[in-house]
Amino acid sequence: MVRRHLGPIVFGVLAIALVVVAFTASPDGAGSSMGMIGTMTAALAVVAGVAWHRPVRPVPWLIMALGLVVSGLAVWSWAGRGFVDDQFPGAGEAIAAMAYPSIFVGLIAATSAERGVRDLLSGAEPLIYAIAASSLVWLAVMEPFLDTDELPMERGVWIWIFAVLDLLLALVASRALAFRPGRPVFVILVVGFLTWSVAHAVTGWRRGDGVLEPERWETALLMAGPLLVGLAALMPSLAAAPPDPEARRSIRWAHVIGVTIAALVPLAALIMMLAIDAGDVSRSSILVVSGSTLAVVILAIARMWALVGAVRQLTEERGQSRLAAMIEHSNDIVVLCDADGVVGYVSPGVVTTLGIGPEVWAGHHLVDLVVAEEREGLGTGFGRLVEQGRGATIELEATLVRADGKQRRATVIMANLLDEPAIEGVVVTFRDITEQRNLERQLSHRAFHDELTGLANRALFLDRMDHALRITRSDNDPVVVLFVDLDDFKKVNDALGHAVGDQMLRAVADRIRRSAGTGDTAARLGGDEFAILLEDRGGVDRAIDVAERLLEELRHPVTIGGYDVTVLASVGVAVAAPGTSTTSVLRDADIAMYEAKRAGKGQIRIFDPAMRLMATRHLEYRSELGAALENGQFRLAFMPFVDLRSGEVRGAEALVRWHHPQYGDVAPSEFLPIAERSGLMVPIGHWVLEESLRQVATWRTDAG
Repeated sequence: MVRRHLGPIVFGVLAIALVVVAFTASPDGAGSSMGMIGTMTAALAVVAGVAWHRPVRPVPWLIMALGLVVSGLAVWSWAGRGFVDDQFPGAGEAIAAMAYPSIFVGLIAATSAERGVRDLLSGAEPLIYAIAASSLVWLAVMEPFLDTDELPMERGVWIWIFAVLDLLLALVASRALAFRPGRPVFVILVVGFLTWSVAHAVTGWRRGDGVLEPERWETALLMAGPLLVGLAALMPSLAAAPPDPEARRSIRWAHVIGVTIAALVPLAALIMMLAIDAGDVSRSSILVVSGSTLAVVILAIARMWALVGAVRQLTEERGQSRLAAMIEHSNDIVVLCDADGVVGYVSPGVVTTLGIGPEVWAGHHLVDLVVAEEREGLGTGFGRLVEQGRGATIELEATLVRADGKQRRATVIMANLLDEPAIEGVVVTFRDITEQRNLERQLSHRAFHDELTGLANRALFLDRMDHALRITRSDNDPVVVLFVDLDDFKKVNDALGHAVGDQMLRAVADRIRRSAGTGDTAARLGGDEFAILLEDRGGVDRAIDVAERLLEELRHPVTIGGYDVTVLASVGVAVAAPGTSTTSVLRDADIAMYEAKRAGKGQIRIFDPAMRLMATRHLEYRSELGAALENGQFRLAFMPFVDLRSGEVRGAEALVRWHHPQYGDVAPSEFLPIAERSGLMVPIGHWVLEESLRQVATWRTDAG
């Protein structure tokens, strides 16, 4: 690690020393020899950097080292030939030109993305910049010589070709900075090739003026470029991983703007040249700039098109990768099978849902995933899907079996994608909905069942009763309803608390279930009111049996919270006549239940139409009792207590009587229970006490 970081420092000191020696050497052949030494030293530095840092791609750097060696041979050829006008261009220029293909190939490979990314136009951007820059260099440098006979065309091209090639190398190296920001390797490479380009440009300018022998500072400048390339190869960042190929296929605004400007530069130059008089611009320059403009525009359009296509492909690949990741991490079971239903792929979600590995299902038929009794239906649906053709979909439900034998309910969505090139199969998705179905059942149960007791609630009871009443039955098999109301249940709540009362209601519900038949419907209508719908055969006789069995069950005490609690019930029985509605049957059973309570509680009463008349009259009594007290319709009757031996009256019992304006005298047994339920017993009792005292006072006055 120390050697890797020490290498660039040592080489940097050596490079500075070589440049200083070249700058101070005599301007004869020794200076050119130093140039060869510097270039060869740079080649050795590249080889050493590859050996030390072991980059992912060593071959491109070794190819660049070969190009530097060839360039050093060219310098050696110039040193041996000397600077003679009639030998320019000569062997040195030819050898130097041979160095650039190796350097270009190595540099392009070193700055490209990972292997496998085929982007033939990835080098178009630096080429566009190089052509645009070359057209400007031609106009600025070559155009003045074309109007004179001082410099032949074949020499002028060789003077500037190396500067342009160096500039192109710098542009190629700079493209890596967009994908590998902060990498010193490519920063130094760009600076090195730019330095080399400036050195060749200065030398070319001087040769254009007829000065063939380079100055010492020119030789030093020519050495600096290759030495910087060697320094770049020694940087530790050479061993960094190649860039992400996706980065190369992304579009950056800097690329778009740069390519657009580069394409407009030669075009603008051509327009300016055409606007000037034809005599002021050479025909060669017009042809060169026109060709540059055409080449740049074509390359720019091709590059943009390639980038858009690459981004489109990248988007599709990302979408496919995202979809694949979603499938891999989803709990849904995604199955890919052929037209015969043979499974070729099962997603890992099968492990979570069924506890079975996906490899188990390969080669099996699709229907093997569901329970045996549903396989025929799934196979029929699959066959219908294949017959419907491309794009057809079918959705159904099926039951799957886990490895532990438990069953799971799932929705099955089958899509016919046999004609899709990327799939060529039928995609079947199993989504586990077991919890959803369980929740739906729970919600449905809560909607139609009493939460405390688990019995049916009023809504479900009325629905079942309505359904039973719609069925045609014989006279010997009527629908019978039992209305059950607990006696004095309020006392249990008041004395022991509502928690004990709730437990008592649960116990009563259990006894109602045991008393009723399997085909009957038991419900809690609210509070301490229950009902039983008898749909099995038996009629009134069976209703009496059920009611008596229930009352017998209720006579056994229930131990709750350390208390033995016994609660009896009054039962009303109503038989549904043909065409009777649910509300009327339930009302009749309620009326019968109240008659059972009037009979002494813990009783059973069967509804009789006369009960309805009595119930109607009781409703009238309930609404008229309050006004009766205010209108003076009550009176007192006194039953005297007589001493039989003496014949004297010892006292009297005050008995309240109600004289109804329509029905006459109403018996106390009829209106007093109504007054008790409606809360009128207290004011009636006050009236009775006041009237009794007043009558006693009158009797005493009369006795005088």
